[in-house]
Amino acid sequence: MISVSALPLLAYKVGPNLFDLSSNLHHVSMRDQIHRAVALAEALVAGNQFQPGQQALIVGAGVAGVVAGMVLARHGVEVQIVDASVDAPFRLQRDVATRYVGPYMYEWPLVVHGCQQMPPPVNEALFPWAAGKPMALPFSTSFPANPDDLVKDWEPILEQAIANSGGRLRLQVGINSPATNRDVKRWLHTERYIAEKRHPRKRTRAVTIHGGIPWGGSQKPYTSLTPRFVLLAAGMGEENNIVTDSSGNVLLQGNAFWKNDDIRKHYCGLSSPPKVVVIGGGDGGLQDALRAATIDDHPLATWDRLLAADTNKVLPEALADIQAMEAQHGLNAIWTATDPFRNQELPTLDAAYQKLATSLAGDQYVELALLSSLRKDVSSVHLCIKDACFSKAYALNRFLVHLLEQCTKKAVGAGGSPFLEVTRNVTLTSANNNIAMQTLTFSNGMTLHAEIVIVRFGPDRSALPAQWLGLTTKDTVNRQELAAVPLPLYLPPSR
Repeated sequence: MISVSALPLLAYKVGPNLFDLSSNLHHVSMRDQIHRAVALAEALVAGNQFQPGQQALIVGAGVAGVVAGMVLARHGVEVQIVDASVDAPFRLQRDVATRYVGPYMYEWPLVVHGCQQMPPPVNEALFPWAAGKPMALPFSTSFPANPDDLVKDWEPILEQAIANSGGRLRLQVGINSPATNRDVKRWLHTERYIAEKRHPRKRTRAVTIHGGIPWGGSQKPYTSLTPRFVLLAAGMGEENNIVTDSSGNVLLQGNAFWKNDDIRKHYCGLSSPPKVVVIGGGDGGLQDALRAATIDDHPLATWDRLLAADTNKVLPEALADIQAMEAQHGLNAIWTATDPFRNQELPTLDAAYQKLATSLAGDQYVELALLSSLRKDVSSVHLCIKDACFSKAYALNRFLVHLLEQCTKKAVGAGGSPFLEVTRNVTLTSANNNIAMQTLTFSNGMTLHAEIVIVRFGPDRSALPAQWLGLTTKDTVNRQELAAVPLPLYLPPSR
C-alpha cells in the first residue's frame, strides 16, 4: 500500500465521519479531482478506518465520486454511489465536444504542461512516479481532449470496475434527492451525537436510497446501508450565468459552461463577423474570451505558436518569472489571510502579470505571433469584469488574456479600439435583448452592442450538500486552508 499522510483526512473532513471532496476548494481541475479522491480513499484505508463489511456512501457520481468509489471498492469496502441525475455518471462532461481538457495543460508554466496523458508516458518527467501504477480513470490521448471523448473512455472502465467488484461497488442514478438527503442529514445528526456523547457505535443510523435505477450492471442499492463514512462529491455547484439588477430581476442569462456552443464555428455560427461581450473575470470568462478571440481550440496551441516565433528568446525568462510569481501567490494564499482580495494577493498577482505582458508586447516577434493568432471572422471581443483585476484563474489563461490585451492595444495605438478590450470595475445595469443584437449598459455609463454575450460568474454554491446538511462556515473554513495545499502532479491508487 502506498504511504499517505493524514493531510487528506484533515483537509476534507467537514463533520463526524463526513468528508467533502468538491465544494469550496482551490484546486478543481479534473486531474485535481481524481487525485483528491485517491488521496482521501487511500488515507481512509491506510488509517484502518474501515473494518470488514463496513460501508461508504458517496453522494455524487462525477469524477471525484466515481474514483473514490472505485478505489475503496478495490480495498474491499462496500460502496454505494448515488446521483440525482439520470445522466450520471460524468453528467457535466457528457456530450460536450466544444471544450478541451487535459490533466496537465493548466499546470503551465511547469514543464509538464505539454503532457496530456495520465499516467504520463515513459518520455515524460513524471514517468518515474507512474511506472507500473495506472490511474482509476486515465487520460489516454497525447493532446487536450474534448470532455465527451473522456466520458466514452471512462464509462467502460467504470462498468468493468462494477462487474469486478463482486457487488461491492454500486451506483444508483436518478435518485429522489430530497428524500435521500433527509436520510443523510439524519445520519449526520446521529454521528454528531455519537461524537459528542461518545455513544457506542451501534447507534449508527441507516440511510435509505430513495428511487433511481442501478447504472452499468450495478446491483440495487444496499437495503441495509449504515455508512461508516459519507463522502460528498456533488461538484462545485451549478454555474451562475445569470446577471440580475439590485432588485434581483434577471437582466441577462448566458449558456452553461459545460454545454456545447457555436463560439468556435465560423462567425461563431452567425452570418457575419460578430461582436462578442464576455462578462466575468474568473477563469471561465478568460477561457471564453480566448475562445472567441483566437484561432486556436485551446490555449496551449497559442502558447506553442508564441514559442515557435520567439526569435529573441524572451519567453523562457518570462516563464521562469511566472513560475516564481505563481509559487509566491500560492504559498501566500495558504500562509496568510483567507480572503484573497482583503490581503491583496490577487491584485498583486494580476498586476505582476500585467507588467510582464506589457514588457513582452514590446518584442516584435511576440507581438506578431500573437496578432497572427487572432480570428478574422470575429469583429471584436470585449471582456467586462466587476473588479480591478482578474479573479481566480489558471496561469496560462491569465497570461494570454493580459498579453492579448497589451498587444492589441499597442497595435491600434492611442485612441483606437483594440480587437480584445478589457473594461474593469464595471457591472451590467441594463440589457435590451434584441433577436439580432443586444444592447448592454454598464455602471460606468458605457454602452456595448453585441451579437453574442457570454456570462461567467463561477459556481452557485447555494445548493451544495454542505448547504442542505446545515454545515456552517465554521465547519468548513479550516479545512479549506488545508485543502489549498497543492495536490501531487501524479498520485496513483495503490491497487
